[in-house]
Amino acid sequence: MDATGSGARNDGRSELPRPLFDEIGRGRLVERLAQRWDVRLTIVEAAGGFGKSVAIAQAIRDNDDDPSGIDVYARFRSSHDSSSVVAFAIADHLASRAALGDASPSSDDGSGQRARLSPTEAATLVATSIAEQSPVDVCVCLDDVHLAGSIDGAVDFVTVLLDALPSNGHLVLSGRAVDLVKRARLRAADDLLEIGEDHLAFDDAEVTALADRHDVPADDLARAGGWPAVTRLAVNPGFDASREFLLEELVDGLSVEYRRAIFVAVESGLATPDLLAACDIDVDMSALIRAVPLLVDYDGGLGAHDLWHEVADHLVDGVEAPRLASRIVDTMAEADRLTDAIGVAMRHGLVDDALANIMRSFEHGDDLVTADMVDRWVDELGDRLDGRPEAHFLAGFQRRLAGDVAEGAALLARAAEGFEARGDIEAETTTVKELAMSSWLLGDSSVWREASERSQRLVDAGSERMRRSVLGGRAAALDLRGDLDALMELYRGVDEFNELGLRHAATIAVLAGDVPQAIEWADRLVAEFPKPLVFGQRDATMWQVGRPDIERLVRQRRGVELGNARNQFLSHVFTSMMGACIGRVPDVGAVDALAWSRSRERTFVALVHAAHDLLTRTEAEARAAFVERLDEIGHDDPLLRGELRRFLPYAYILSAPDRDWLDESELSPLHRDLRDLAQTFVAARADPGAPIGRLPSHQAIVAWLPLPWSIELAVLLAESGDERGLELAAALSGWIGAAAHRELRRVRERVPELTRAADSILSVVPGPPVEVTEVRVCGPETMLSHGGVSHAVSRRRVRQALQLLALRPAWSRAAIGHALWPDLDEAKAAANLRSTLRHLRLALEPSREPGEADFHLRHRHGRLTLHRSDWLDVDVWQLDDLLADGKRAESAGRVAAAIECRTDALAMWSRDALSEVREIPEVDGVVADLEHRVLAAGSWAGERQLSLGDHAAALATADRLLEIDSLSERAHDIRVGAHLAAGDLDAAASSVHELVEAAETLGVAPSSGSEMLIRRYERRSGRPAHRSRGSTAG
Repeated sequence: MDATGSGARNDGRSELPRPLFDEIGRGRLVERLAQRWDVRLTIVEAAGGFGKSVAIAQAIRDNDDDPSGIDVYARFRSSHDSSSVVAFAIADHLASRAALGDASPSSDDGSGQRARLSPTEAATLVATSIAEQSPVDVCVCLDDVHLAGSIDGAVDFVTVLLDALPSNGHLVLSGRAVDLVKRARLRAADDLLEIGEDHLAFDDAEVTALADRHDVPADDLARAGGWPAVTRLAVNPGFDASREFLLEELVDGLSVEYRRAIFVAVESGLATPDLLAACDIDVDMSALIRAVPLLVDYDGGLGAHDLWHEVADHLVDGVEAPRLASRIVDTMAEADRLTDAIGVAMRHGLVDDALANIMRSFEHGDDLVTADMVDRWVDELGDRLDGRPEAHFLAGFQRRLAGDVAEGAALLARAAEGFEARGDIEAETTTVKELAMSSWLLGDSSVWREASERSQRLVDAGSERMRRSVLGGRAAALDLRGDLDALMELYRGVDEFNELGLRHAATIAVLAGDVPQAIEWADRLVAEFPKPLVFGQRDATMWQVGRPDIERLVRQRRGVELGNARNQFLSHVFTSMMGACIGRVPDVGAVDALAWSRSRERTFVALVHAAHDLLTRTEAEARAAFVERLDEIGHDDPLLRGELRRFLPYAYILSAPDRDWLDESELSPLHRDLRDLAQTFVAARADPGAPIGRLPSHQAIVAWLPLPWSIELAVLLAESGDERGLELAAALSGWIGAAAHRELRRVRERVPELTRAADSILSVVPGPPVEVTEVRVCGPETMLSHGGVSHAVSRRRVRQALQLLALRPAWSRAAIGHALWPDLDEAKAAANLRSTLRHLRLALEPSREPGEADFHLRHRHGRLTLHRSDWLDVDVWQLDDLLADGKRAESAGRVAAAIECRTDALAMWSRDALSEVREIPEVDGVVADLEHRVLAAGSWAGERQLSLGDHAAALATADRLLEIDSLSERAHDIRVGAHLAAGDLDAAASSVHELVEAAETLGVAPSSGSEMLIRRYERRSGRPAHRSRGSTAG
C-alpha cells in the first residue's frame, strides 16, 4: 500500500481555519514552516490577530500536494477538561488502535466514555501512534497552547510528548505565549524553528496585495504596522489607525484608570497584574481589552499596539507620568529588565533611577553591555553626569572597549574612589570588578594589587557579590601566571558559574587539553547563556579539539558584530584561524586594529599573520615573519606558550626554538595529538615517499592544519602509496571545494618533487570549476555557456549525449551507447562513445587542465551522470523545479506565484526542445511527458490570467502555447476568451476561425467549452462563426 495515500492524508481539518474570502497567500511563511520537517520542535508565537493559525493552515494545505509526511492538527480549547481530549483526537487521526491497551483510541471506561488518561499516558498514546506510522514522518500541530495552563494536565502532556517523540515525530506549538518547554538545548542543537511576530506581520508586498483586492490605497493599510488583524480592519471605510483617531475617538472617551493602565502598558511593553498593582491601578483587564482596540492579553499581561506609543504623552498629565514611570522602573529592575528600566527612566528624566540601573546592568557581566549602549547613555545623560563617579566609570568602560585599557583603568580607579566616598558599596563592587578585568588584560600587577585591596575591603564591608567575585580574581591571577593545572582544579570545584566564569573555564579546559571537560563546559555555556558570542565560542572549542563543524564554517561568510572590542578581537582571531583551515585568507587589518600590547594578544596577532602569509606568500617568508614576532614577545613567556599550545602545529612547523620545548614538554592527550600530527608532517616532508604513521581523523586534520599543509599532507601520503592520501584529498575537496584544488596545484609549484603525487590526486578527485556552466537543451538549439559567454554545441552526437544525460540521472555506458548507436555492436558503440564523451568533457569544462578529473561529468559504479551542483545550471532541471513549485503554489492558494512559475516554465520550452532525442526509444516517453506537463501548466496559467482580467498576459501565454503546439484547444480557447474580454470582435473572429480549423485538422469537433465560447462570440457579434463540417451550434 502506498504510504503517501490514505496514510499520508492530512487530518484534523475540521478544526483548521477556513480560508478567508480575501485571504492573502503567506508563501514566505509556508516556506519557513516547511522546515518543520527538519526539526524536532517548531514554535509559532505571537499576539492574537497575527495569523498564526492561518499560516499553519496554509502550510498544512501546501503539504497536501507533495506530502513530506503526515500533518495532524489539533487545538486546545477552554472547554477541554483534560489533555486526554487532544491526545485521543490526535490518535484517532493517526488511526491508532493498539496503544496503551484499554486506553486505546477506540476503548472506553465501561460507561460509553473514553478513559481519562494521565498526562504521561496521553503523551505515550500520541508518541506510540506516531511511531506506528514509521518510516513516514508525522508532524503534530498543537494550536492555542497558551490555553494549556487552564486545562488539567495539558502542560505536562506537552512537555512529556516533546521528550517522548520518536525519531519520525515533529511537534509544532502555536499560541500567544509558548512557555511550556525549554528551548535552549534544542536551539543549540539546531533542532528548533521559531516563528514570531516579525515573521507573521504582513510585509509590504502582502499589504499591497490586500489593498489591491479591496481597491484601497496601500498607504492606508501600512499605518497598521503590519499586524494582520489590524490591517484587515483598516480596509473598512472610515477606519483610521492614526494618531488623530486614537486621540479624538478613543483617548478622550477613556476613564482615568483605563488611561493610566494603557500608559503603563505602553511604557513597560507588558503591564502585568503585579506591575499594575505596583502603580495602584485597579482595572478589569479583560473588560479593558474588550472595550479598547489595539490592546492584547499576553498570557495575563496587558500589551499595547505600537500605535498607542504615538499618543502616550496624552494619556496622563505631567505630574502623573514621572510618578508612574518611577514605579515602572522599580518593577522592571526587580524583574531584571534593566535595559528597559533605563530606557523608561531616561525618557522621563529620572536620572538617579537611570544611573542606578546602568550600574546594575554591569553586575551581569560586560557582555550584556555594548559600546553602542554606553555611548547612547552618555549622550542622553549629557551634562547631568557631571561630578558623578558614574561619569568616570562609563568613560573607563568606553576606553576599555575601545582597546585603551590603561587609560580606562585610571578612570575606573577614580570612579571607585567616588563610590567609596559616597558609600555606595554595590556600585563600588561593580567598578572594582571592572578594574580587576583591566588588570588581567594589562598584565599589570600594580593595578591588580589595587583591585585586590579594594576587593578585600568590600568583602569585609559585607559585599556578597564581591565575595563571589574573589573566585574570578583567583582565576585571573592563576591565568596571568599560566598555571593551568591549578586553574582547572579551581574550576572543577565550582558548582555554579556566571557566564564570564564559564566562558573562561571552557577556554582554560582547551588550553589544558582536557577535551571532555572543554566540551561539557562549552555545551553548558550554550544551554545556559545562548547568544552569538557563546555559540561562536562553542564552535571554536569544537574546532580546537578536532571535532569541527566544517560545513557550517564554509557557509558562514562573515562574523557576528559583538559590540565589544575585546570579544570582537577574539572573534576575529578564531574566525581567521579557522578560516585559514579552509583556505580563507584572514583579514589581518581587522585583527591588528583591535589588538593591544599584552603578550597573549600579540601571540594571537603573530598566529593570524602566519595563517595569512601561508596562504598568500612563500612558507619561508611566513616562517621569518612569524619567528620575528615571537622573538619580540619572548619564547619563554607563559602566555605565549599557552596560546602556541592551542595552535601547536604553527609553532612546531614554523618556529625551531618552540619546536624544541614542545618536543620536551609533558603535554595533555589533546596537545600530544597535535604534536604527533606536526611531527608526522615534518618527518614526511623530510623523507617523501617513506611510510607515514598514525593520523587523526580528517576533521581533526582540517581543524589543526592550515589548508596548504593539510593538502600537502594528502600529497605526501599519495607519494608514499598510501590510500589515505586520496581519501583525505577527497574529503577536503568535498568540504572546501575549489580552494582545495587551488592548493593541490600550488603544491606542484612549491614542492616540484611532489608533482607526480599531486597529479595522481587531481586525476581522480574532481574539483569545482571557476565559473558556472549553463546547459540549455529546452530551446531550439543545444547551447553551453561559461561565465556568460554562450555557444552552440556543434557535434550532433555530443548534443544527443548531453540531452540524454540531462533527461535521465544516470546511464550505464552500454545503455547510452545503445541509445546513440542502436545499429552497432557493443564494441563499436563503446568506441564511438569514448570519442563522444571526450568532446563532451571538453565542451562542459574547457578550462579544466588536462589530466584532472571531470567535475560535471562523473563515472561512478559503472554509471555516467551529470553531477548536480551549484556549478552546473541545466535548464531542463530548472524547468522541472518550476513545474513542481507551480503545483505547490497552486495547492497553497498562491495563484500569482503559481502563474509566475508556470509562465516561466512555458517560456523556457521550445517546440524543438530535445528534438534530437525525441525518437530515441529510451527517452521518447520522457520528452513527451515533459512537454505535456509544460503545456498543461501553461494552459492553466493562461486560464487564470484570463480569470483575473489580465487579458494581455493571457493572450501572450496563449500565443506562446501555440508556438509549441498549434493545435492546442486550450490555447485557442484562451485566445478567443481574451479577445472577447477585451472587446476586440475582429480578433475574436480570427481566433474562432483558427480554433475550428485546428479541430478540423485533428478530425474532432470542438469541445463543449469551445462551443460555449463560439456561441458567446456569435451573440456578441451578431455574425455566425465558421464551423467544422461535423460540428453543430448546439
